[in-house]
Amino acid sequence: MNFTQSVDKIPDCIAAALPLVETAARRIGVGTWKGERIAFTGIGASLHSAHVAARQFRAQGIVAYALSLEEMAETGTRLADRVVILSASGASVEALDLADRLHGTPAIAVSVTAANPLAERVDAVVETGNALESSPSAPSFVCTSVATGVLAELASGALRPEWAGLPGLASRTLAETAGPARHQARQMAGCRSIDVVGPGILHGVAGEIALLLREAARVPAMAFGTRDYLHGPLESLEAGHGLITLGGAREAMLAKDMDAAGALTWHIGADCAPVMQASGHAGIDALLAILPAEQFIAELSTIRGLADAPFRYRQDDTKDRKDRARALQ
Repeated sequence: MNFTQSVDKIPDCIAAALPLVETAARRIGVGTWKGERIAFTGIGASLHSAHVAARQFRAQGIVAYALSLEEMAETGTRLADRVVILSASGASVEALDLADRLHGTPAIAVSVTAANPLAERVDAVVETGNALESSPSAPSFVCTSVATGVLAELASGALRPEWAGLPGLASRTLAETAGPARHQARQMAGCRSIDVVGPGILHGVAGEIALLLREAARVPAMAFGTRDYLHGPLESLEAGHGLITLGGAREAMLAKDMDAAGALTWHIGADCAPVMQASGHAGIDALLAILPAEQFIAELSTIRGLADAPFRYRQDDTKDRKDRARALQ
């Protein structure tokens, strides 16, 4: 399955993940987490998910941090009462190394399946069920962020009913944004680099978009928080470079200003697809923002002749190969 095909599977993957996560959350007693300091950690796409997760938990009044696996290994366990390791495969060597250094700190993992090597090193695994074999995978970040959003609300007391409607909202969003995303990809196909900017929880979403631009379309890309971007990084934008903004009025203004300066820009907000603001749930609306961006990346990869291109530079020291093979059997 290629990246484009995995985008189309996102609504089904969300629908499969929701009951799995809710069942696991109740089984592990997530309601006891309120009052604890929670550290979320990951690497690659999972680090961007960690930034989303920390904000989801803070929105529920729970103290939460996002740290890289390297930072966690250095100092993180002293900052947290509980560690949540985000690792889709459960086979990243950095996650396994951290789990071996927790020294009694309670830890859970959020992974595709509990049949992975990380499961043997943590107290419990929350499964997302997203077993699609694609590199990169469009649903992986979305399902992980759905999982942490559900965990956050159950930790604070109750799960809002809007989550049940997310698969349908995702389907509607993909239908409404497919045309604009394809058009924008054609407009920006020649960009030498693309910056992605968003505020708050959307900064984590922006990070995943930038990573997918590099992985799937092989376009140099970087993510910034909105206010940080205004303090210097925008100075490199000019003709031949692109900017994607996520969010509200300030981000729309930024896109307009940089368009006037000669850059190619696209603002993803309520005007992109009204359905993206239809849930009445700010956290869900933030997750919907990645869908048109993933459609854009899928089209851009096709234009660049990369629709079925594999990863070129896999490194031998990033996965526990033996345990990963066992996990995928």
